[in-house]
Amino acid sequence: HPAVAPAPALLLTLIGACLQVLANCAVARRVAEAWPEAALLRLHPQPEESKFGALARALEQQGMPFRASGAHELAASLSACTKPADPHFNHLVRLISTRCIAPAKYFRSGAVPREQWLHSGLAEPTYTHFTSPIRRYADQVVHRLLAHAIGWEAAQSEEAAESEEEAAWPERLGELDELID
Repeated sequence: HPAVAPAPALLLTLIGACLQVLANCAVARRVAEAWPEAALLRLHPQPEESKFGALARALEQQGMPFRASGAHELAASLSACTKPADPHFNHLVRLISTRCIAPAKYFRSGAVPREQWLHSGLAEPTYTHFTSPIRRYADQVVHRLLAHAIGWEAAQSEEAAESEEEAAWPERLGELDELID
């Protein structure tokens, strides 16, 4: 319709990304509830301020105080690192800071205490990958866990659950999370 202006592509991309994060969080909560010992989740540890020592010292020499004791402090510090004369400075600081941050990793819910499940990069307490099963094998695993959790696929039969091989699948999933990363 000519009276309706198309939304800018960037806005649509941002909305899509936000919806994917929300879907991933909702699915993570559901599979963790259904499979408390065997849900495939993803965590991103809080930043460790000690890893940012050299960057913090260099920025403080430029008159830019830098704190990374948590995700919020890091985000605020990164946002404040600007030089009006150098429009690329903030981007460069952000690139350097990624080298100081531990990478996100997959884990089996029963292998990590719940208080450590935080995905600090997204500030989400429970997170997994679910929305890209064509690109990531982890998403396929989570799709299967969710299908069982909501009754779309029959869970293990009683006979299969009694077998040694099927009873060991949560531990095998623990091995899988290490292979996926």
